[in-house]
Amino acid sequence: MTENRSRQAAATLWALQCAGETINALPAHCNPRNETEGREAQLYFAELANSSIAGWKIAATSAGGQNHIGVTAPLEGPYLESRIHSDGAILSMAGNHMAVAEAEFAFRFGRSLDSRSEPYEVGEILEAVDSLHPSLEFPDSRISEFATVGAAALLADCACGRDWVLGSATTADWANASLQMAPARLIVNDEVVSEGTGEDALGDPLKALNWVVNQLRIRGITIESGQYITTGVCGLPKPIRSGDRVICDLGVFGSVSANLVE
Repeated sequence: MTENRSRQAAATLWALQCAGETINALPAHCNPRNETEGREAQLYFAELANSSIAGWKIAATSAGGQNHIGVTAPLEGPYLESRIHSDGAILSMAGNHMAVAEAEFAFRFGRSLDSRSEPYEVGEILEAVDSLHPSLEFPDSRISEFATVGAAALLADCACGRDWVLGSATTADWANASLQMAPARLIVNDEVVSEGTGEDALGDPLKALNWVVNQLRIRGITIESGQYITTGVCGLPKPIRSGDRVICDLGVFGSVSANLVE
């Protein structure tokens, strides 16, 4: 049965996360046969983590990012409430095998968006969003050969979701700004290691936001008031390690930091 297969995939991935280990590929008996099974596994993974879903991410928003993980389109995945951290967090890197940081835009929803048959337009989505935040993502995969296993397995792996650090809501007038031109810098130990713009996020953070909202709509998932959506890395992911202080600087839209430990 599809349900059992997806549950078994989630159980395998959850056990790996708890142990701080990876696997080359999911075993044949639970390796998702299609993207639907991979997406089902995400929800079972959250159940096993005994954590609510606090938001959603998008991965592989550029051709380079898609090539890097061997997919041909973006992927969405959940952020668990238990893995969200506040500005200035002391964040453990134990068991994080990817060991990279990403600078991203994040949007908080002030009211729910229900699943429906017709697509949402950006304007409708923005009516439900009440704030923009700088954020840091520290992704990871429970699958060591993540570049070769394909989209279905990566979806089951929560689109390489792990830890996320959320900054304060910006006080700048983001709703009337050109976010695609907004600068994004990743700073590690006071050194700028990556520079990009909002355009790196599927051409515009609002386009990435629209993509995620409508992907969840297709899945029949309601975006709840208080949940977040992050819109993908701006610039490039960069290696980090224990002892580093990492900052996402979005210019007038604010900054957020994390201090990394073992």
